[in-house]
Amino acid sequence: MTAVLLGLYETIVATDARPNNYSAHSRGVCAILRTDNSPFDMLNNVRVWQVANPLFLKEPPSQSQTLGILCNFSSQYSAEGLDAFVDRIRPLYPRAYDLLSSTESRPEDLNQFIRDATWVFKESSNWPALQPKEWAPRKLGSIGDRKDGDTPAVGFWPENADAYFDLYVAAIWNSYRKGRLKILDCIIRCAKRLGQGDNYHQEQIEAEELANDIVASIPYHLTADLQVFVQEAKSDSKVVTPGKALGGLLLMHPLFVTSELSIVSPELRTYMRACLAWIGSNMGIGQATLLSRDPPSVASGSIADAYVLIWAGMLIQPV
Repeated sequence: MTAVLLGLYETIVATDARPNNYSAHSRGVCAILRTDNSPFDMLNNVRVWQVANPLFLKEPPSQSQTLGILCNFSSQYSAEGLDAFVDRIRPLYPRAYDLLSSTESRPEDLNQFIRDATWVFKESSNWPALQPKEWAPRKLGSIGDRKDGDTPAVGFWPENADAYFDLYVAAIWNSYRKGRLKILDCIIRCAKRLGQGDNYHQEQIEAEELANDIVASIPYHLTADLQVFVQEAKSDSKVVTPGKALGGLLLMHPLFVTSELSIVSPELRTYMRACLAWIGSNMGIGQATLLSRDPPSVASGSIADAYVLIWAGMLIQPV
């Protein structure tokens, strides 16, 4: 617990002078969890999260057990976690990087990657249907259209404003969306390398929907009262009363990763960077400020360190 709390503190107070002091704590947490040195290696045995996270349990806990928020109370339901999805997508990223960074990649290798990535994408498409109904996003309202040429203020992108069972559940959904967006980004980039980008119109549409779903979760993560926010937005108010800093912590990694993907529109990527800057200035989270810059003022290898600490904090005790 001490390593996690110290790491989260360093994430919050991160500055240009000390942008990644939390990395040492992250490595300590990984060691405690009996993983290798890299936070990414934690995903090789992601079932470690079963220690305190009922989302990944294959059988529902008995009533005598301490229950966390990500468990289901129905004996008819066996929870489906993201562990299998993470296991399948993780090897795709280095493959895509090697193929796209080389000038000598063979067309047959690019096509094989597209087939493999498409299979993983389709296999993961049924995850939402396997979740309890109470975990599904709920449309609480919508943000009205903006005038042409106007840049939306943070929280006011013209999209739905979705509510969730809990911030943790919202973050799980965004982790799922982020993973699928990264797969689509790899597929489209490989297709363009083959001169076949125009053949993947449906994938572009799905990517836009995933990105918009993340955007629709932004008010829920950042505002103190989503219902009040939606009501005030109807009167052209542009005031956002910051909510718990936890919302910003859980949102900043999905925002940053999505803002780095070429499959997402430049306008939406710019908006997500503005949201990161808002999290930094209004929620006092230093790493969000560093990630909002282009290029970010954080070493790429250390970005995941903070993400690991945020999720490891869920292991301290059931929420």
